Amino acid sequence: MVISSDSTSPPALFLDKQMRELAAADPRIAALAAAPGPDKLPEIVRMAVDLALYTTGLDGDIVEEALDLLATGERGARAAAARERLRRLHATLRQEAQAAYECSGATGFAVPGHDTEVGRLMLRQEAVKTLRHALDPDLEKAASNALSRAAATRLSHENGDYLCHRTLTAIQYYIVHGEWQNASLANSRGQDASGIQMRRAEGPRRAHER
Repeated sequence: MVISSDSTSPPALFLDKQMRELAAADPRIAALAAAPGPDKLPEIVRMAVDLALYTTGLDGDIVEEALDLLATGERGARAAAARERLRRLHATLRQEAQAAYECSGATGFAVPGHDTEVGRLMLRQEAVKTLRHALDPDLEKAASNALSRAAATRLSHENGDYLCHRTLTAIQYYIVHGEWQNASLANSRGQDASGIQMRRAEGPRRAHER
C-alpha cells in the first residue's frame, strides 16, 4: 500500500498496469480516472450497461427507453415504470430459457454462456438485471449493482470488455469508499499493482468529450 505524504490529502486511486494502458487508450475511462468523484457515477452506470448489452445482444423498446432514461438522468416515476417493465421482461426470458432447456433434452443444471440458446437467454436475464439496477434511484447502489450484474454476462477478455469492467469497478469502489480494494486481485493475477496515483476530485469537473 502506498500512503500519501500529506495526511490531509484525500486517498489516492491506484490503477494497475493494464488499467493504466486502458485509460491511456479510452477517453471515457481516462475522464473517469482523472477526476473520480460522485458526479462520475452516472457515466459508470452507463458504461456497465453498455458492456452488458453488447455482450448479450439484448435489445427492444424497453431497452431503448431505459437507455434514454440513463442519458437524461431520469430516476423518478418514469424510471420506476421502466424498472417494472424490465422485471416482467426478466420473467419472460426466464420462462423462455426454461422452455428451451426442456426442448433441448439436456439433463443437470443449465449453465449461462454464449454457446447455447439456453445459456444466451440466461445471460440476457443478467443484462435485464443490469438495466433494472442501473435505474435505481440511489446512484451508489445503481453503480455497484449494475457492475455486479454486468459481470455475470460473461464479458469477453479478448475484446477488452473484462478489463474495462475491472477498471470501472476499481474506480466505482474508490468513489464510494475512498480507497482501492483490488490490489489483492491484481496481485493474484501476477499484474503490476504499483499503479499511478490520481487524487479524488475536490468537486465536479468537466469530463472529457467521449
